[in-house]
Amino acid sequence: MGELRRYYSFGFDSFRWKSFRFRPDDIVISTPAKSGTTWIQMMCALLIFQRTSFDQPLTRISPWLDTLTERGTRR
Repeated sequence: MGELRRYYSFGFDSFRWKSFRFRPDDIVISTPAKSGTTWIQMMCALLIFQRTSFDQPLTRISPWLDTLTERGTRR
């Protein structure tokens, strides 16, 4: 793999992925900004959990790792 390129803007920082430790059952949702990421997150959660309410907020179940607006991202 080549050199990592950092994508950084007002709300995003791709270097947050560098320290992320994947678990065997993690699912990565990758969508371009402003193209329905929250909608895709909810559809995946509905398919995985088979229910319409969750015991935690969706942003906690499925954090946006590279966004700088959420602090609850696990590292």
